[in-house]
Amino acid sequence: MRARRLTPIVAATGLPMVLALSACSSEPRRTMDLQPAIPTPQSPGTATPTIASTIAPATGKLVAVLEETTNTAATLRLPKHARWSVFDEGSSGVVCEAFDFPLGPKTFAHVRVSIVPQLGTGLDEITETARDARQTQMQTPLTIGKNRAINSIDGYVIQGATGRFQFYEWGGLNSKNVLTVLSFTVPRGANLADWAEPVLESIRWRK
Repeated sequence: MRARRLTPIVAATGLPMVLALSACSSEPRRTMDLQPAIPTPQSPGTATPTIASTIAPATGKLVAVLEETTNTAATLRLPKHARWSVFDEGSSGVVCEAFDFPLGPKTFAHVRVSIVPQLGTGLDEITETARDARQTQMQTPLTIGKNRAINSIDGYVIQGATGRFQFYEWGGLNSKNVLTVLSFTVPRGANLADWAEPVLESIRWRK
C-alpha cells in the first residue's frame, strides 16, 4: 500500500521546510547534546565540516526531482547497500526511506530532496533561516558548517545530532536563484559519510 503523500512546506522565504518524518521528531521536546565530533557553531560559512567529499558517487536507485515553475530538474542515486522506498518521485519534494539497518529493528535512514525557487535571498541568509527551521523541527542545536560546492553549485552545510540520529543538510543555490536541498537523517552508530557523501556526489542538474 502506498504511503500518504508527503508535501514540503514552503516558508515565506521560499525555504523548503520538509515535514519531520524521523523518529527524532517524536521524542520528548527537549534539547539534546550534539556529538563531540561536531564543531562549535561559528558565523555562517566559517566552521569546518566533518564530512570529506572524496567518496565515489552512489550507484543505487535513480531518483528524479523536478521544480516545474523554473523547469529545474535534478537526478541523484541512493546508496546501493539498502532497500529504498521513494515517495513523490518527479516532484519538487522527494522523500526516500531505508529500513535495512543492522543496528536494530527501529533504525532507519531518510534522504529528503527539495528544489525551491528563492526570492532574491542570498545564501548566507538562507543558511541562517534553514538552520533555525531545522532546529525548531528537531528540537536540538545544529551547526552551520563551511560552504561547499557540489558539481560547481555552492551550498551551505548544516549538521548535528539528537540522542538517536545524526543529521546533515546541504543546500545549493544556482545562478538562477533556485535552491536544491538534500537532507540526511541516519542512526547514531552508522557512518554518516557512507550515506550522505555518495548521494551528494551523484547529483546532476539538467542543463
